[in-house]
Amino acid sequence: MPVIDFSRPLGLQIAAPPEAPPAPHAIDAAPPDPREAFPGLVPESEPPVPPAAAELEPEPEVAPEPEVAPEPEVAPGSVASLGSVEPEVSERTGSRPTVLRIAAAIVTDADGRSLLVRKAGTTHFMQPGGKIEEGESAIETLARELAEEIGVQLDITTAEYLGLFRAVAANEEDTVVLAAVFAMAVDGEITASGEIEELLWVDDPDLDLDGVDVAPLTLDELLPLWERRRDQAFGF
Repeated sequence: MPVIDFSRPLGLQIAAPPEAPPAPHAIDAAPPDPREAFPGLVPESEPPVPPAAAELEPEPEVAPEPEVAPEPEVAPGSVASLGSVEPEVSERTGSRPTVLRIAAAIVTDADGRSLLVRKAGTTHFMQPGGKIEEGESAIETLARELAEEIGVQLDITTAEYLGLFRAVAANEEDTVVLAAVFAMAVDGEITASGEIEELLWVDDPDLDLDGVDVAPLTLDELLPLWERRRDQAFGF
């Protein structure tokens, strides 16, 4: 309500009340897109909704790996694989070698000497024994070969199996021998027969084999094994 000052002319005192401020207008614009307002913080799309448990396909069952049979044990000092002798043959011949399976015996007498034999038409000395024929076991092969080569009847109950040994063959080209080796003692006189042309009893390899051709299997594997066994048995 206007206030009237009677000390002043009336016409100068009555004035229109001040205008009220305009009412705010409603905002017609839509709220800002949160992806534009907060770039990098809001994902571009909604996260995928996982399917219901009933819709999930069961994972396929994985069959267990088959068990691998362990490699047969070999005696201490023997070669565990052909890897050590194959490169030597392959490098010399350029082809993968043939594997010849044989049975052989470290034959000793009462004095601990070791017997070596040389077959007719060859130059290398080696342990008695020979090729394992189809259907034969190693001990059967050894019994047959000993009877044919040196006239000895093998008592299989006293033969001691020493293990598998491998080396480059002495008399066959491109061949590696895989030998099942036994130890046995003999009494009495031993004579060469069949394909055996010469016998050699070894007491001191350095002296007895000086200038003698010896098969790699005998020289590298079986003679050292015989010496270790003799040292243990006789206390050398």
